Amino acid sequence: MSLITVIAAAAVATAGCAGGTATGGGTDDGATGTPTQNGAISTGAARPPTELVRVTGKVEIGSQPGCLVLNAEFTAYVLVGGDPAALEAYEEDDTVVTVTGQAHAPAPQNCTDGVPLAIQKIEPAI
Repeated sequence: MSLITVIAAAAVATAGCAGGTATGGGTDDGATGTPTQNGAISTGAARPPTELVRVTGKVEIGSQPGCLVLNAEFTAYVLVGGDPAALEAYEEDDTVVTVTGQAHAPAPQNCTDGVPLAIQKIEPAI
């Protein structure tokens, strides 16, 4: 076999390893949405781990109804949680804000404009 064939075979063999569950030891190929050995349903969508971030930008209305987005320098974040009235006020007066929160948090399915960011703290940027 050529080196490329060996590398490709190794990649295919290890691709299914990411679909395992933390409890119960079941596995799923991650693409079918089939039950694992412990009965959990896998949707096949691997989520990155959440991480605490602090980002600065402007709150803007997202492309989907009811979604607000923080447009930071290099990344857009879908804002999850927080005080809706305060968020809308920041959007209306074009205030630059700093948000601290959990990136890659679960977000409403209709909000797809960026990385979901669960707000822990939001304040005007200094």
